[in-house]
Amino acid sequence: MNCRMNRRSGYGLLYVLLLTALVSGFASEAFRASRYQFFLAASHAQKLQASSLARAGINLARAGLILDDNEFDDLEEDWAILSMMSQMSPLSVGNGFVSVLIEDEEGRQNLNAMNESELLEYFKALNLKRVKRGDILDLDIVEQNIERDLVDSYLDWIDHDDVERQYGAESIHYKRERKSIPHNQPLATLAELLLIKGFTADMLFGRKGNPRLYDMLTIYGPGKININTTSRAVLESIIKMEQPYSSDWIVDALMQYRPYKTDAQFQSMASRYGLSQGIVQRFKVKSEYFRVRAKGIIGSVEEIVEVIVKRSAQKCDILVWREGLTQ
Repeated sequence: MNCRMNRRSGYGLLYVLLLTALVSGFASEAFRASRYQFFLAASHAQKLQASSLARAGINLARAGLILDDNEFDDLEEDWAILSMMSQMSPLSVGNGFVSVLIEDEEGRQNLNAMNESELLEYFKALNLKRVKRGDILDLDIVEQNIERDLVDSYLDWIDHDDVERQYGAESIHYKRERKSIPHNQPLATLAELLLIKGFTADMLFGRKGNPRLYDMLTIYGPGKININTTSRAVLESIIKMEQPYSSDWIVDALMQYRPYKTDAQFQSMASRYGLSQGIVQRFKVKSEYFRVRAKGIIGSVEEIVEVIVKRSAQKCDILVWREGLTQ
């Protein structure tokens, strides 16, 4: 009898311990779940705050561009200084920070604005290379002097017909090789180049001896390049179209006298170095299109917004809006 009672007491104790363990487990799990939900809520709140700061950064940049009422744009303007300083030390706003990067889109060459002969000269000056791995010796095979191939493929991609140029490609090629079709209109993004026959990521991102096209090209603006904000690489690529052997020192000389306050001032300087009107007319001193990239920072959370804006008298309209970007 005592044995049975002891056994029942033992079962009861085990039951109580099991129940206690289960309750403790549920409580612990509930605590972990509540902590996780709290973490998610806090993280979401930080993302919203960081996103608001990034949006505020966009509006700050737009205001800076509107307030710039000079007749020329250069890299010593208030908007350019704001960009440089906030990259070095983000602006403190409330319990967070914001940085703003403002770039002149018209400091780049607009690919959509070039005709066939200009494209041929330009791609030749860039000295683009197509590199692929050899099948037998496992060595790189470098294709050079490919400007005609690239131009034909590019023009076939953007034109409205389905007639292949000599070295180009139309819908038959793309349906067979890439399960796609030509865009048949001007480029919508620079990344679209990667869809076009002959163009490679090495060209877009500056690998295997290629210039970094992503930093040199744009699809915005009427086509003229701002001489005051353009990079050395862009300027040299244009000068090389006409002066391939003396482009280095001509670029040095032209950049030395920046900023140019009027188109006429630059034209006068450029003519001293034997540049034709065809080349000189590719440049200007005032810009309309800008790229703004703003980053809002709350703690360890960062949110990035990037826009393309068009500035006119007392306005700075947003043409393209992208958010949720990574570095």
